[in-house]
Amino acid sequence: MIIGTGMQIFPGVQQVMIVGRIIYGIGMFVCEVIVDMMIFNLCNNKNIYKYYSYVNVVQSVSVLLAPLLAASLISVYG
Repeated sequence: MIIGTGMQIFPGVQQVMIVGRIIYGIGMFVCEVIVDMMIFNLCNNKNIYKYYSYVNVVQSVSVLLAPLLAASLISVYG
């Protein structure tokens, strides 16, 4: 993810920025899968539904709040 983020600071070179976005997205996906596996390894068959609902709620809220936070940071700092 760090390499992908670093590649996105070159706005003049479009190919490098696109590859950086792809690498960043793959890194985010791998991190999400690792966190999901860690959470599901902690649960048993009786409470797996509860943990799955927690993971789903956190992911949904983060998808909703990320654009709002980005917009507010842009409006404050330009």
